[in-house]
Amino acid sequence: MGKFLWLIVYFCMVSVAWSGPFWVTDTAIPVGPGVYKLEESFTDVTSLATSIEYEAIPNMSLKLTLPYFTGSHSGFGDLEVKSKIRFVKGREADPLSVAGQIVIKIPTAGDDPALKTSGEPDVGFVAIASKPFNRVITHGNLGYIFIGGPGRDQLKYSLGFDVKTQWKMLNFIGELYGQRTSGYGSIGGILGGATYRLSPDLVLSGLLGLGLTHSSPDSTAKVLVSYSLK
Repeated sequence: MGKFLWLIVYFCMVSVAWSGPFWVTDTAIPVGPGVYKLEESFTDVTSLATSIEYEAIPNMSLKLTLPYFTGSHSGFGDLEVKSKIRFVKGREADPLSVAGQIVIKIPTAGDDPALKTSGEPDVGFVAIASKPFNRVITHGNLGYIFIGGPGRDQLKYSLGFDVKTQWKMLNFIGELYGQRTSGYGSIGGILGGATYRLSPDLVLSGLLGLGLTHSSPDSTAKVLVSYSLK
């Protein structure tokens, strides 16, 4: 565990051509006006998710995500809608970008514990900041989610790193994340991996993670494929 943590820190100190894709962390940097961004993610061979993000208006984007769970009880989960607005655009003199995000979970799958759905809508608000430091760009998220049903609200936080290498098509990425649910305790973990740009529009990302709390999975693996088109 200690060696894994120091490996992430080392990459962030010594070595960003693009951002993400991450597992938990969002960036304050939009996809670009008129650009569609399609993502397919696979987690531990038990679930996959399809996301599409579009920036119809400069500095404002809309993202839809629909998960699918496999196994003895398979099916689609709830539809998640995210609307992000960048309030502060980073400039050369001050490269800090700041955005706000509204997250809405629509209970399209009904009440089904096997699919991790409650049949209730969730609404949340997330503050996002992104800033480059030489060859590293950091992304910080802090959000509060109002979960459908009393006494189950969530506080979420994460910190993501993009680390540029000497190879222009390869970046290292790392994430620290946590989540506290009222009455259910906390989960948290650390992830590390790399992104590889297969083409100007196609990015492949792989992440391995370790849980840092008793309620977190001991380990996890995730693969993301991101494609941008106009």
